[in-house]
Amino acid sequence: MLHHSTIVRLAALGAVLASCAACPTDDGADAGCEIGSEACACTSGGGCDPGLDCFSGVCVDVSGDGDGDGDGDGDGDEDAGVGDAGGGCPQGCDDGDPCTTEVCDDEAGACVTTSVCLALRVDADRDGVVRVDDQSDVPGQHPWTEAAGAVFIPNLDDDESACPDVGSDEELAACHDAADEVVNGPDDLLDMARLRTVPWPAAPDDASLTVTVAADCAPHVRVFVSTGTGHEVLTAGTVIAAPALRTGVELYLEGKDIVRGGDAFTGRCEVIASFQPGTGPYGAIATVTDMAELRQSPLLFGHGLVPAAACVMSGLTTPDIAAFRAGVTTACATAGVSPVTQLTDVMDRWVGNYLAAAQVSFPGPAGPHALQVYVRTPALENDGPREAGRAVFTHLRGPDRAGLVEYNPAQPASSYLASFSSNLLVLPPLSGFPHGRAVISSTAGSVPDTAYTMLLEKQGLSLITVDASDFVLHGVGGLFAVVPAPASARGWALLVGDGDVGRSLLEDLAANGQGSTEMFVGLQGPDLSPATVTVDDVLSDVALQAANQVAVNAIDAMVATIQAQAGLAEADIIRVPALYQELTGIDSLMPLFPSMAGGIALDDGTFLAPDPHGPDVGGDALQNAFEAQLAPLGLSVVWAENWDGYHLFLGGVRDAMVVARQPRAWWDELTAQP
Repeated sequence: MLHHSTIVRLAALGAVLASCAACPTDDGADAGCEIGSEACACTSGGGCDPGLDCFSGVCVDVSGDGDGDGDGDGDGDEDAGVGDAGGGCPQGCDDGDPCTTEVCDDEAGACVTTSVCLALRVDADRDGVVRVDDQSDVPGQHPWTEAAGAVFIPNLDDDESACPDVGSDEELAACHDAADEVVNGPDDLLDMARLRTVPWPAAPDDASLTVTVAADCAPHVRVFVSTGTGHEVLTAGTVIAAPALRTGVELYLEGKDIVRGGDAFTGRCEVIASFQPGTGPYGAIATVTDMAELRQSPLLFGHGLVPAAACVMSGLTTPDIAAFRAGVTTACATAGVSPVTQLTDVMDRWVGNYLAAAQVSFPGPAGPHALQVYVRTPALENDGPREAGRAVFTHLRGPDRAGLVEYNPAQPASSYLASFSSNLLVLPPLSGFPHGRAVISSTAGSVPDTAYTMLLEKQGLSLITVDASDFVLHGVGGLFAVVPAPASARGWALLVGDGDVGRSLLEDLAANGQGSTEMFVGLQGPDLSPATVTVDDVLSDVALQAANQVAVNAIDAMVATIQAQAGLAEADIIRVPALYQELTGIDSLMPLFPSMAGGIALDDGTFLAPDPHGPDVGGDALQNAFEAQLAPLGLSVVWAENWDGYHLFLGGVRDAMVVARQPRAWWDELTAQP
């Protein structure tokens, strides 16, 4: 508080303020000047460090020695009689409230309250805690930047498991926690961004607060205010009274939906707090306005560098599916995920075609807090998305799990295959693309659903389109995989199923006198005839070798596109054994044996791959070669049997299952250097 005599020193503040022409503002523009410290910007609420006062937005020390002459001797030599007991405020200006600052207006002969401690706080430093007792959450509060600023998520889960599992597609999609105006249990608050106000214990009875959301954001969010006994929706007419200001107001913000392709909304959301401090001992106190800008989490699709959080596949009990599930169960348990999530009573085995796994996340006290979001992909049948895709709502939605769908009803049937989730390969963060990029096949005859691709782009997931039309499902899922490569500069590598590598491996076996060794022993081919062949049979099959060369050329062209657009070097590519055949009468290519490159990295030590049933030369030659290539990466391979359940039906591992990933601190990816 200022003694009345110090008011005469305010003239000297001009020099201080002038020296601060380039001082930082509250947006943290100058990280070298700590907000609230001397000669630096005041907080957004007009506060400063102890012993300092806020004038014209700058923290200054005007305490002096009390005599007004600035020499510290107390004799008043230079300013005798100015500001002394005979001045305008002989009793001094101090209302005894540490939350306010007062000065003397000599001209009016009265004390004036110039600032109060009222301020809005959000988790601007992204540590999962909103602090009102220090300045740690002030820098970056407004505007939002890549380095600082609070985050919120669309609250699309079902914390109380209250949503129905029957109904029309529209009814199922419309039910989630953000669809109503209530807090759906205590866990629901954990899915909302917290906002707080700095308490003012001595707030006058006529003090109040109104909170508004910027017009471009308001339709997309909802704000709740804590009443002490519950939570109410904040409206334009809500006035928060003095009792709440004394203890500090608690607010919670939820997003109502993801940012979709056609939205003008960008995910940025400005919240404005207008404090009416009311009437203090020295009269009415001027309004205090504070602002915060938050950003909604994008929808984050998983990639192979993020450990698995859930493995989802068919619940069918047929022997072929059960055999594959046994391998998946072992692999996922090795990666710390158990049990496997099974879609019971869903008769469609192709989970990786009609479902995709993503997430939204924001900082929590113990690390990123995420909602797993299962997306019903635009794998159309009849007049809408594939029936089995309803499982995102009927089987998977629940606490911290959400379902959604996005598709264009007018999309032509040619989008069917290209819109499979297995035709989406997400690359980890790249320079200029902090959320990574996505490889997707798109050709004139098979274009992915436009609403779906717009959704992907809106999340910051820039697409790399390649031409996989030579292959039976027109997709990239059986051709490539992202794997951790901790010893490399990039930290990851791209597996490629390369027909040249597979042919060379068999040629080496034949050269070593092992050409008569059988492959695919006891199995059936796509035409249900015995699949057993020898190494020599494969190498001498002219039609097969011609088809394999077509596949090699097509894959090389795709790899070249990925390298050019993602900046990958040849050292970032790991070419693993594969062979390709042409399907009679279909004029499309498919793997001769289950595609090992189409497997899935579950964590930094586990890779799930299909058993290729290669030639036994003291161990499966194909398995041995693949394991030898992944071992330097620190990856152990867990083999799963998918020949009868999926390979014969023209699919692979990524057509059979989806993997949800552990929560990502995507905000850290914004400033990281890939």
